[in-house]
Formats: sequence, C-alpha cells, structure tokens
Amino acid sequence: MAFQFLRFGGIDVLNGNNIYTLIGTSGHKNLISSFLFLLVGLHLFFGLRKGIDRKDILLISILILFLLVLRSRATLLAVLILFIPLLVYKANSNDLIRKLFYFRGLPLVFGTLILFIVSYKLSPTEASWKTGFEDSFSFKNESSMERLFIWVKTKELIKDRTLLGCGTGNWKIHFPGKGIQGAYRLQEQDVVFTRAHNDFMEVWAETGIFGFLTFISLFLIGIGEAIRGMKKSGPKGREQYLVLLLILLGYIAISMFDFPKERIEHLTFLALVFAIIIAKGKRKTDKTYPVNVLKGLMIGAGLILLINLPIGYFRIVGGSYANKITQAQEKEDWKSIRELARKGHSKFYTINNAGAPLKWFEGISYYYEEDFENAKIHFEHAMKDNPFNFNVLNNYATSLIQLEQYEEALPLYAKAININPKFDEGRFNLAFALYQLEEYERALNQVNLTRFDEAKKKQFQDWINKAMNPGANGGF
Repeated sequence: MAFQFLRFGGIDVLNGNNIYTLIGTSGHKNLISSFLFLLVGLHLFFGLRKGIDRKDILLISILILFLLVLRSRATLLAVLILFIPLLVYKANSNDLIRKLFYFRGLPLVFGTLILFIVSYKLSPTEASWKTGFEDSFSFKNESSMERLFIWVKTKELIKDRTLLGCGTGNWKIHFPGKGIQGAYRLQEQDVVFTRAHNDFMEVWAETGIFGFLTFISLFLIGIGEAIRGMKKSGPKGREQYLVLLLILLGYIAISMFDFPKERIEHLTFLALVFAIIIAKGKRKTDKTYPVNVLKGLMIGAGLILLINLPIGYFRIVGGSYANKITQAQEKEDWKSIRELARKGHSKFYTINNAGAPLKWFEGISYYYEEDFENAKIHFEHAMKDNPFNFNVLNNYATSLIQLEQYEEALPLYAKAININPKFDEGRFNLAFALYQLEEYERALNQVNLTRFDEAKKKQFQDWINKAMNPGANGGF
C-alpha cells in the first residue's frame, strides 16, 4: 500500500475516487481494509495475551491509520465495534483506566466531534476535504445507492429460489435477470457486478436456506463459545474472549456490506479466530476414540478434498486463458481469441470472473471474420452459459439477423432490452429486424425510445418514415 501511495501521486491519492488505486494485493480497497481489520484484531488479542507494549501500540496505530486513509465505511464500523466495548470493559475493570477514559478520553472525543461539526458547517460547500468526506460517508452517494439496488434484486432472487438457491458462484449470472433498470453504471457504462456486497444474502441466494443456515451457524457457534468462555474465565481470559467475540462481530458487520469471503486471506484468519475460541474453551475429558475411527475420518476428509483438485485445476487453467483473451482483444487478434477460449473452456470453467461466457468470445471471433453460422452456434452456447447477459443476447440475435432469421431474433432483442431498457444498440437492432419484417410502426417506436445517439436516431427515423409513406424512396 505504501508503494502504491507513492507510485500514484502521494497525497493526491486521497482525493475523491483516487483512493480506489490503493488496493494492496486484494484487488479492492474495501477488501484490503477488512484484511487490515483482522490484523488489528488478532494483533490486539496476542498483545493482550502476552502483555501489550509500545511496539504493539505503534503497530496497531499504523494499521488503524491505514484504515482511516482507505475510508471503508464497513471496516470503520467494525473498528468501532472492536474498540468501544473493549474500552468500556477496561474502564469498568480498572480505576486508573476508568478515570482516563471518562475524564480525559470521552471529553477529548466529544470535543473533537464538536470541532469537526462546527468546521463542517462553516466550511464552504466546495472545500475539498468537505466534498471528500461527503463522497466517502454519504448514504446517498453512488456506492450506497448501488448497494441498495443490488440488495433489492438479490432479495428477489432469494424469494424465487428460497430453498435451493441458484447455485454456488451463480449470483452474478442470475442477478441481471431481475433487470438492471435504475443502476446507472450497469446500464450506461457496461459495468458488471460479480458480488452482492452482502455475504449473507449472497450465500442464501446461491445455496438456499440450508446453505444460509449452515453459514450463519458457524458464526453463532463461535459467538456462543466466546460468550461461554467469558463467563467461565478470570479477568485476563475474559478480556481475551471479549476481543475474539468483537472480532467476529466486526467481521459480521463487514460481511453485511462487502464480500470478505471472496478472499482466502480473510477466510484463513477467520478460521484462525474460530480455532482459537474453540481451543481456549476445550473441555478436559477422559473420553478417547479408537485409532481406526480417527484414521477413517481423516481418510474420508482427504478423499472429499481430492474431489476439489481437478475442479481447481480446470478453474485455474480457465482463468489463465481468460486473462490472455483480454490481452488478445486489445490487439483484435480474433484467431488467438478463439483458440484461447477453446483451451480455457471446460465443464468447470464456462464464464470468466465478470460473467462473460468463453463461448461468447469464440462467437465474437467468428462474427468479425464474417462466419455468421459458426458465430450463431457459439453465441447460442454462450446464452446457455449465461442467459441474462444482455450483450450475449444482442450478439446472438445479430448473428441471426446476418443469416436473415429476423423472426428468431426478435425475442432475443426483447429480452436484452427488458434486462437493460437503456440498451440503445439493442433497440436499434430490434428496429432493423422489425423494419425487415415490414413492421414499421413497432420499428419506429423502438427508435424513438433511444436516447444517446441522436444522429443515428434521426437516420433510422428517416428510413422508416420513408418506408411508411407509399411511393417514397428509402430504406436501410
């Protein structure tokens, strides 16, 4: 992060959306923030266990400084969840800390808050620090509104498939099927969301109610064991259990707004927290298990894990070829794109991380080489892999147009437009198909609904109006 801070312009990185260039090794500032939160929590736990010294305080302070710089609202909420109850607990268990907390700490916090509010009210609207604060923490900014939109659509997915879900990893495929009307970046900038920004809703949408209950039971068991440990421990042990409990609650808060389960480092540290809680509360018992039973359990678990090996292999290979496809697209090397898509496609890897089917890239390569029959075949396959990608639907329909199969193209264009009503290219293409079928009124209606290319709109209107007037010359 420090390297990226210097590389991208130092202090300028903190202005506006420039902050999104600070991603560490996690690919997104929110994910690196949640990872840093886990580091803070675990360092605090091990520090309390051995006795916190100045080095611990310095390191924790540096980590918190990074979190303040990154300005991830969910992670800052988690930090408050971690430290406020801990400070209150410490204040009520130690007279010296109580005096410092209530007579110095709280007045300092409230004084700083009052100073900030006064400064905020008196500062001009265009002040850079004020606009930056509003962009980061307003609940009406683009990021917040997009999250609300995603959650509403995810709720619809859950309602449709409450019991079984849509399948692990399939949220990004089915989400656009609920329509993306109202999501500016999805409609007009072709941005693709691959996560629900709420791990609990995403798990329910993908795995159904049984997967959801299993997922939350992990946290409930961890929380229950931490509370039980606090009740049965002395002051020092109670403090350690409290930190572990607050780490879990902070992680849950982050999971409500982001997607920490996306990264292995988050899951590894979360598993470590669970393991510490269970290990600290392990009950002494004389009960033993036969060696054969333990061996059988280990062999069974190993066999189950072996199933993941071929799946993981094909997904790693597929992801590698998908990255190469992106590079080949920049060079418009259609033959290479086709070969890379063929090599990357498998039963276990059909779409890339953005939800684009690999068969779609094959279809595009054939289309640009004017082999429309093969393009049609691959676009049809791509539509089966992702039936709610409006670009795939549009390309499949357009290959049918090139083969003069106008009637077959109509429902595909209609479905693409239903997903994205602001998809002007789809409306123009639908208008062309309707024109070829001499359904001029419907064609003109579609053209009139377009918004972004006035010159093309007028050209289409002129062609259609001439065709509607007997004796007039015109047409496509």
